[in-house]
Amino acid sequence: MKKKSLTVISLIFVFCIIITSSVISTGAISYPNDVKTQSDSILLVNMDSGQTVFEKDADSKRYPASTTKIMTYIIAVENIDDLENTRIPIKEKVLDVLKDTGSSLANVEEHVGETMSAIDLLYSMMVPSGNDAAVVLADYVGKGSIDNFVKLMNDKAKKLGCKNTHFENPDGLHNDNHYTTARDLYIITKYALTLPKFSEITNTNTYYCEGDEYPLITTNYLIDPNRGGDYYYMYAKGIKTGTTDQAGMSCYNGNGRRIFLYCGASARSV
Repeated sequence: MKKKSLTVISLIFVFCIIITSSVISTGAISYPNDVKTQSDSILLVNMDSGQTVFEKDADSKRYPASTTKIMTYIIAVENIDDLENTRIPIKEKVLDVLKDTGSSLANVEEHVGETMSAIDLLYSMMVPSGNDAAVVLADYVGKGSIDNFVKLMNDKAKKLGCKNTHFENPDGLHNDNHYTTARDLYIITKYALTLPKFSEITNTNTYYCEGDEYPLITTNYLIDPNRGGDYYYMYAKGIKTGTTDQAGMSCYNGNGRRIFLYCGASARSV
């Protein structure tokens, strides 16, 4: 989505969720408007009143890609008491599950045989969208089982009231049975925004993990004045990008006036 479009949408004080490539067929737009849309699902909600302003196939199932990590963040933070001081071992066998997957990584492998703090792993997962950090956190919270962690993700989705969401992994790598909807992702993210450090971490451009020489760099051009180019938008705040061939390209953003925007375009239209 171009910078001009972001400005227009942000001025109407809405929460916007746009999910990309279809999992199942789409229907008609619920409310007429003058904005040309390219994404398959859209949900606009006034954050003050909770009223839905606009929606398009908000309950159709879509592949979430790395926006999955919003739920991963929720489960990790709710199960780790001390984010700053909890040390998590970095196991090579855990990272091996990502071999040959084309995953986005945060160089967690450099710490194999050592430990990293939970807070550094959260930054590693959310800023450069590190799948390696996601599986390490999942293994730790799941007590050696990523499957146990994924069960916690699905249980939390149900508890939050998500009706059309199912997770198969903590990182968002494609799986036909790994999906959510615009409405469910709105519910998940609205909850995540109440959790410690979430807004701070997801609005970070660069971050140095303990002992690292090179920084983590955000994948979100909308919040990065140095690398964002025409996509940079000074009022944007966070939240998460995600890309797979099946899900397309997307990013979740907001601004300082409690306006949250999730925007994307399918890979075929980028």
